[in-house]
Amino acid sequence: MKSFKYLIGIALISLGLASCDNALDKEPLDSFTDINYWSSATNVEVYANAFYNQFLGYGNGGSYGWTYFKTLSDDQVGSGFVDWDHNSLTTTNSAWNNGYTEIKRANVLLQKVPEMSEKLISTKDKNHWIGVGRLMRAYQYYLLVRTFGDVQWVNKPLETKDTEILYGKRTDRDVVMDSVLADLDFAIANIATQSAKCAWSKDLALAMKSDICLFEGTFCKYRKEGEGSVKGPDEARAKKYLEECVKANDALISSGTYELTPGIEGYQATYNSLDLTASKQVIFAKHYVKDIFMHSTVDYTTGTTTIHGISKDGFEAFRVLMDNSKYVWSNDDIEEKEATYGKFKNKAGDSVYAKKLDISAILTKLDKRAYVLVDPFLAYKGNGHVRNDLNSDGKADDIAKNNHEMVSSTGLTIKKYYADLPYDYLVSINKNYTDAPLYWYAVILLNQAEAKA
Repeated sequence: MKSFKYLIGIALISLGLASCDNALDKEPLDSFTDINYWSSATNVEVYANAFYNQFLGYGNGGSYGWTYFKTLSDDQVGSGFVDWDHNSLTTTNSAWNNGYTEIKRANVLLQKVPEMSEKLISTKDKNHWIGVGRLMRAYQYYLLVRTFGDVQWVNKPLETKDTEILYGKRTDRDVVMDSVLADLDFAIANIATQSAKCAWSKDLALAMKSDICLFEGTFCKYRKEGEGSVKGPDEARAKKYLEECVKANDALISSGTYELTPGIEGYQATYNSLDLTASKQVIFAKHYVKDIFMHSTVDYTTGTTTIHGISKDGFEAFRVLMDNSKYVWSNDDIEEKEATYGKFKNKAGDSVYAKKLDISAILTKLDKRAYVLVDPFLAYKGNGHVRNDLNSDGKADDIAKNNHEMVSSTGLTIKKYYADLPYDYLVSINKNYTDAPLYWYAVILLNQAEAKA
């Protein structure tokens, strides 16, 4: 069984071929078909690699990923107004179609692998790949239930003739989530234990169970009939799923495999590292490779196009200090400094530099993560900011590394994902190659705290 370091999309051969009773029909000898494909553990592994495409991470090429760009969040403000897009959804919705496409992919694996003989694949490997299939089926049903509520539970590859299922009644969302839990537990019991950060592992299944059970437990605890749900609170069900969340967390915590990366530098390294495969905090990551497989998240938070800024509400969340008190800032905490970049002529014709509004005094009094999240200088229309132009000490830096003048929708520019990349790779679409964390230890600890609250 191989560890996967490079999560690069793999195009797969369609396996939905129909059989024929005609003895004259022969399968082609020079290509894979449904009959001869399932002939080795290696082929199963290649088939399962396609599941990696479900984890967006920082995105693929020029697309947005999971991280930071969440338009329906009051913690982020786009450059224009955003309409609420969670309307009455039909089965033509892409989330529905894509979800069931991936569920069919999992169900094909779950149908074919058990049929393989011991000569083709060992029982241990067979159970491992069945576990992977059930893990990814569980994951897709979790995403579907979050969006649609009741959905049709399908546990076999569907064909066009299966009209009673294709057009049948949806399954109660609670029943679906119970099946998801069963899939997760099978995956945990059968997927191999390994430490590779980009490979299918028991720890990945535990981390996924932690997230999913926390969602289900809290949803059942707080749901209200008639407000996005047809059912009211279910304390017993909530208790069950929150306890399952704690069990998964306990297994990861007690393993001693993971630890928080020390210091604020360690915190940021989770988000701007070129290689997370050796990180003590990361459970599962998406690995990008320079000039081969890249993303654009660093560019989208560094370039000249107006950046989606953190909102006032989001920024104020960092005011809560360790003693639960709240730091209250004033205009006296903002210092005006002269930039070393952005020279222009004023109304009198004198050559002057733009003034920078320095909020370093505010950032040093907030939760330390705020200093990782945003730049210490405000950047707004008519007075942008060039990262590396000034440090908090007011001294000029080497701006040759980055002369892009940034502007934010809220004045707060995002530096959390900034990395020391070559200039051309820093501010270009599909040129960023920092790794994306998908599941990591800090989130497990947060899940544990919430599940026990």
